[in-house]
Parts: sequence; structure tokens; C-alpha cells
Amino acid sequence: MTEDAIRQEYINKLKQLRLTFTPKQNKLFDEWFEIATILVSFSAIEYSVAGFQEGMATAKDLLQIEDDKET
Repeated sequence: MTEDAIRQEYINKLKQLRLTFTPKQNKLFDEWFEIATILVSFSAIEYSVAGFQEGMATAKDLLQIEDDKET
């Protein structure tokens, strides 16, 4: 399955789900989805920062190994 096909399936299922909601449930779902999206974004940023920090530590270690070889 391609990303486009998965995205389309998601959209179709979400539309079907929302048709079963009352206006109050739709509002609650929209609010929940907004908060969930923010949380996922924070997690992605945290993982990105952690990956960057790990990469920097590895680079520092490699530089130290190279310095040790030269001395």
C-alpha cells in the first residue's frame, strides 16, 4: 500500500466515523485531535533532539579516536 492510498483510506474512514457523531461529539473530537497532534509533534521534536545529541556525541567520540591516532 502506498502512502497516498493509506492517506485516502484514513480520510474515508474518518469521514464515515464523523457521520455517526453528534455536533457535540464532533466538537469534542476536534479538540481531542488538536491536542493529540500537538503531543505527537512534541514527541517527534524530542526524538529529533535526542537523535541530534546522540549524533553529536558520536561525532565527538570519533574526533577523539582520530586525535588519539595522531598522537
